[in-house]
Amino acid sequence: MRLSDKTRKAVEALLPVIAGTRRALITVHRDPDTDAIGSALAWAGFLSQRGIESTIWAADPLEPYLRWLPGVPRVQTDFDSSVDYDSIWFLDCASMERVRQYERLLPWVGKRPIINIDHHEDNSRFGDHIVVETISSVGEFLVGIAEILNFQITPEIATCLYAAISFDTGRFLYSNTTAHTFDAAATLVRTGISPGELGTQMFESVPAAGFAVLNLALSRMVIEPERRLAYTSLPKGTGPESIKVVDFVRQLEGADVVVVFREQDDGIVRVNLRSKGDVVVNTVAHYFGGGGHAKAAGITLPGPLDTVMVSVLARLRETLDAR
Repeated sequence: MRLSDKTRKAVEALLPVIAGTRRALITVHRDPDTDAIGSALAWAGFLSQRGIESTIWAADPLEPYLRWLPGVPRVQTDFDSSVDYDSIWFLDCASMERVRQYERLLPWVGKRPIINIDHHEDNSRFGDHIVVETISSVGEFLVGIAEILNFQITPEIATCLYAAISFDTGRFLYSNTTAHTFDAAATLVRTGISPGELGTQMFESVPAAGFAVLNLALSRMVIEPERRLAYTSLPKGTGPESIKVVDFVRQLEGADVVVVFREQDDGIVRVNLRSKGDVVVNTVAHYFGGGGHAKAAGITLPGPLDTVMVSVLARLRETLDAR
């Protein structure tokens, strides 16, 4: 797998960190998705090949759609802060602040190596070891890193990485999919995993309650054809997130930008933005303290839902009208 010379050197610089680690803490961004959790599980598997004990910490409880991943019971919503970890690994985090309760990690800054492995173009370049390359997913990135560091990709690790790549590329349909993405996927399939079985598990095992959520989202959808914009909203208490509503709305012909607003039970509103055209949606996300990629970004804001919608849509319309 091809990585830049700068990235290869950054990866090779991890060798003494790994050699000096016996206990590692691995963490991911808030509201973790399949790329984050799949990559964290895979990285823990790689470190175990060097005799390293890992704790995977994600303060948010995992969504049900993630619970089939091999090893997922290892992911903890809390960790023992009295443990003297030898290294702290951030995966799929554009900034340290993207980790929920990141303040708990600050005592290690300057005392233990902080490693930042990520694929977001807006990464803040935090940490002692910055291993960042704009690529489809951290899952794809770890395939290349494993090659450099001579890690073995077992079928269990391959399952986690394939799921990570497939999720962040939208089943290999998004514009972040490249020939190298397919090369990485092929490497994983050669371990004996079945893309068909994994695809069924990831995308074709939705409970009926998930379709009720989709039905509500579609009934509330608004289309602004002159701006090639479509958006919908889901109030709190609408059911499970087993269906990614934004992936359905983005299929709408004539909509270059789609937005899904979802109010959580605690009143926080999560905003998912997607672009199929030349609109860069992460600039809108950055304005509200969010982040992500040029064509896939997210925002988390305190509610109520209607107030968040008014603010975000106003900014988005300004962006679209300025084209």
